[in-house]
Amino acid sequence: MPKSSTVSKNEALDFTGRCAASSPKAAAKPSSVDWSSLPRLIQEIGADALPVTSAAHLAVGVIVGFLGVSQLGRFGAVDYVPELVVVAHFRELGPLVTAIVVAGRSGLVSPQRSPQ
Repeated sequence: MPKSSTVSKNEALDFTGRCAASSPKAAAKPSSVDWSSLPRLIQEIGADALPVTSAAHLAVGVIVGFLGVSQLGRFGAVDYVPELVVVAHFRELGPLVTAIVVAGRSGLVSPQRSPQ
C-alpha cells in the first residue's frame, strides 16, 4: 500500500474521531462552537456549487436520455424515456453526482491527497 494512501486514511480516521469526540461537547455547551462561520460555510459549499452541480446533472441527464432512447427504441418503448431519466436521476444518480461535485469543490479530493 502506498504511503500517501495510508496517510490519507489516517487523516480521515483522525477527522472522524475528532468529530465524534467534539459532538457531545458541542451539544452540552453550544457556546464552544463558532456558529458565526456556519452561514459562510453553507454558502460556499452549497449555494456556490449550484452552477457546477446543475451542469453535471444536465450532462448526466442527457446521457441517460440518449442511452434510454437507443435501448428502449428497440422495443418501441421510447415513451418511457422521460420517466427513466427522472427516476434514475432522483433515486440513484442525483445524490451520487452531487456528492462527487461537493467533495471536489470542498477540497476533499485534491492532487496532493491522491495516491501516486
